[in-house]
Amino acid sequence: MIVIFSTSTSLGVGLGWIFVSSSPLISGVFLSIAAGTFIYIAASEIVVEEFAIQKYKWGKYLAFMLGAAPISVYFYYTDRD
Repeated sequence: MIVIFSTSTSLGVGLGWIFVSSSPLISGVFLSIAAGTFIYIAASEIVVEEFAIQKYKWGKYLAFMLGAAPISVYFYYTDRD
């Protein structure tokens, strides 16, 4: 199983590197899917579980907002071609 996993992982990285790097559109689509996956997991699993515990609720909220603010500002001011 380890041999199959390591071979398929290496093959997937190689094929992805060849096909995804050839087109900005394809690269953008796959980056969007990856980013959406991380946001979904964070929103549905991690954040919900953390805010279910009432201890330090406002501190957690402040830390969450301080983490989201720079990302929002960055995307607002980046060049949109």
